[in-house]
Amino acid sequence: MDLIISDEALLAVIQSKINLTIIDRILNDEPLAYIIGILIFMIFLLKVNQHVLIPRPETEKLVDWILENQTQVRVLDIGTGSGCIAIALASNRKDWMVRSNRC
Repeated sequence: MDLIISDEALLAVIQSKINLTIIDRILNDEPLAYIIGILIFMIFLLKVNQHVLIPRPETEKLVDWILENQTQVRVLDIGTGSGCIAIALASNRKDWMVRSNRC
């Protein structure tokens, strides 16, 4: 016996399973950035996963402080993770030498 199911019903079942998976991840205290795969840092959208640490709010304050208080800087971001510090500094100060390394 063949089971016939409409495309809409199949889509509803798939969507339901996806929603349950997302809810399970939220209930297990997984950070939202990992669940959706995107992090907003300052004005930048960064792709992240569980292998990258999510920057703390203090990291944005640090970048703001550097941008406000430093005039000429060479930056080496070692163990960069998401790259948010290097991206923000290099994007705001085109004349600075900014390098990063994942390690």
